[in-house]
Amino acid sequence: MFRSSGIFFPRLLARDSQGRGTRAVGPSVTVAAGADLGANLYRAHIEYTGPKPEVRLDPSGRLKIDQPNNGFLTFQNRRFALNLDLNPRIPWSITLNSGATTSTINVPHLHLTGLTLNTGASRNEITLGSASGIVPVTVNGGSLTVHVHRPSGTNASVQVSGGAVSLDADGKSMHSIGNVNYETSGFSGAADGYRLRVNGGSCTVTLDTATESA
Repeated sequence: MFRSSGIFFPRLLARDSQGRGTRAVGPSVTVAAGADLGANLYRAHIEYTGPKPEVRLDPSGRLKIDQPNNGFLTFQNRRFALNLDLNPRIPWSITLNSGATTSTINVPHLHLTGLTLNTGASRNEITLGSASGIVPVTVNGGSLTVHVHRPSGTNASVQVSGGAVSLDADGKSMHSIGNVNYETSGFSGAADGYRLRVNGGSCTVTLDTATESA
């Protein structure tokens, strides 16, 4: 499901710990885990206009889903939306490189080893499960709205930097020009947890212990 923003086409790369993964483009990206996929690594549903997306497995074992970019302003009315289910039986690392994007990362049942979102102006809804090790979660972009949900008792640290920044973490509200920081009381000595970094222009970030779409 694809609608381009100017000349920029988002790309998603998700790869497992064995180097397998999946790559896609689109301003609407939904990633989930928990469906019964059997022996399948993933299941993807794409709706789009414009050139047909390419689906290929490269020699390194990464599965790539990409839509060719053959022009500039002529693509402003394109439509692209990706709904991607990942097999929760294996670990995954996910990277999304995009322009203006709405992303929903709903992976409370996934063994996540890392998450990176490189975007323009974007809204990102991220639902995480229990952490295994210290898991980096990084969001870079322009005007950012980032909502992160994780299970109760999960340690986390948050660093938000940019212009006008706002952070509401576990009910504690912070506002600044520049940067704000927060961490749970047990994070510094924790073996498991999430290390969240958000870097942008205007940033609105929330962190809570609700798993709203598990």
